[in-house]
Amino acid sequence: MASMCLFPCSVPYYKKCHDRSRQFDIPKPIYSSESKSKAVSVKAATVAEPIVRRSANYAPSLWSFDHIQSLSSEYTGEDYKLRADTLKDAVKMMIREVGNPLNTLELVDDLQRLGISYHFEDEIRDLLERIHYNYYKTHDKWNRLDLNLKALGFRLLRQHGYQVPQGTKS
Repeated sequence: MASMCLFPCSVPYYKKCHDRSRQFDIPKPIYSSESKSKAVSVKAATVAEPIVRRSANYAPSLWSFDHIQSLSSEYTGEDYKLRADTLKDAVKMMIREVGNPLNTLELVDDLQRLGISYHFEDEIRDLLERIHYNYYKTHDKWNRLDLNLKALGFRLLRQHGYQVPQGTKS
């Protein structure tokens, strides 16, 4: 009993596998319902296998950091800010002048699709509240609307949190 083997494999093989596992620093759990001697041999076998990882193969960016930092806009300054404020005021006046509800709802839809509706949140909220109160609350007006206007109003009212049922009320 003087020569008792503590390792399930040879010592040089164990050292080689142990060094390889140290360079990755990846702990490997052992999941086995068998005896401990089998679990040790499973651990030695899994450590020896190389870890294969998929590569994403992303193309490098076309834009360097310096290039992005060098981009500047010629539309900065007081003149452009005044022009933008004037245009915002003109659009706010168009929203307030509620003539044809279809044109107004299309204007709100266009503003949302352009991504500039955040400038006119209060006006849009007031407009949709008026449409909800004037047309939906009185069901005979809502039922007399043409299908395009009703569908656009339904979608916009639903997007802004108004409870509009799917079915028509008579």
